[in-house]
Amino acid sequence: MALLGDCPINVTNGVVQFGEEVIEGDDLSSLFVYPRPESDIASIGVVSGTGMLGFRASDRLPYFVSGVAYPDFTVMRSETLLKRSAGVVKVGFFDNEWKLP
Repeated sequence: MALLGDCPINVTNGVVQFGEEVIEGDDLSSLFVYPRPESDIASIGVVSGTGMLGFRASDRLPYFVSGVAYPDFTVMRSETLLKRSAGVVKVGFFDNEWKLP
């Protein structure tokens, strides 16, 4: 059993895949949450990068700070640290069955 089960988001070297949509680049950081397979109460929080630029940018994101709220999934380029929302590539929420809208 895979840790993320059948999660529709897949992050690999140089690519973030949302179902059929592919976003390429080694500067992507992604944050998302997905329920743990076969559990009604546990979720998995994912912090990932598609390359060193993406990993380094995710190091500066305040995801463990009280009061900071992110949607279910966020993908941004490393330039987000300088250009703010102009660097955000994709953001949103899963539907009630944890599928992409």
